[in-house]
Amino acid sequence: MKKASEILARVLDEKNRKLGQAYSSIFGTWSQIVGESLAEHSRIYEIANRNLFIEVDHPGWMQLLLMKKPHILRAVKRRYPDMEVKELRVKVNLSYSTTASEEAESRAEHNEGEVKTTGEQLKDLDRILSSVTEEQLRRRLRRLFLKSLEKENSDRG
Repeated sequence: MKKASEILARVLDEKNRKLGQAYSSIFGTWSQIVGESLAEHSRIYEIANRNLFIEVDHPGWMQLLLMKKPHILRAVKRRYPDMEVKELRVKVNLSYSTTASEEAESRAEHNEGEVKTTGEQLKDLDRILSSVTEEQLRRRLRRLFLKSLEKENSDRG
């Protein structure tokens, strides 16, 4: 017969393992929970005392996140019931915006190769964007144009 301490240790180890998996998993599924555009401007930075701590790169994104709070809490509870998250705590971190923007642009540039375009479309795009002097704006406009081509292609097919 096993001692109560052995049984309790086994149960707690199993619960901690499940919680550990949930904690690591939620960071990777954040974009599925809140949507791609909101995920590009927010991130979970801590989980403690049944609170999910999130930082955003602009007050406008904080407002959108708080408007979706009931939906987010339901999604988190459904996916990760063992975490028992009860509340979202959101703060604005303006220094996060630079990092978040760079990461989002990097992902978008990586995905550009997946958009089917003709050589002629790319030449037109480069010609049009050559007059834009600010590099960051030029990259964003290029990404927007390629995204619209992707949507147009998916609507046809």
